[in-house]
Amino acid sequence: MKVFLPTGAATGASLVFETIRTRFTETDRLTLERLVPHLAQLRRNALARRTYPALIDSTAAARMRLLRLTPRERVVLARAAAGETNTAIAAALFISPGTVRKHLEHIYDKLEVRTRTEAAAIYTQERLVVQSTGLDPPGARRHPQNQSPQAG
Repeated sequence: MKVFLPTGAATGASLVFETIRTRFTETDRLTLERLVPHLAQLRRNALARRTYPALIDSTAAARMRLLRLTPRERVVLARAAAGETNTAIAAALFISPGTVRKHLEHIYDKLEVRTRTEAAAIYTQERLVVQSTGLDPPGARRHPQNQSPQAG
């Protein structure tokens, strides 16, 4: 009797029970109910270990592009990535919506993207990796005023 774990990839994983029975007993079912989530997590961990270097490389590239931004552009991008509209960003920063639009144009050029969503994705990816690893981005200073996304 075999139990296959779905992987979504070309390769699969299997767990083999050596038994002469043709059906699962209630004990077998209970055992599988307890084992399958752990085996699935092991599979996710193995996949994560394979993709982690690519994520770090991608994040390093994103970080280098983010370093091109001025402090004010970083503030605008942080607010845009948080879902604020140009009008809301403008009101919070005491600038006009047209100035926010111009900042975003410069951000798109520097990040080599075409849309607000792509820029927000780069910002968010870099922030998530920094937060999950506990590492500060290059050039970051540890001052209380730099703890929020609005800090430059």
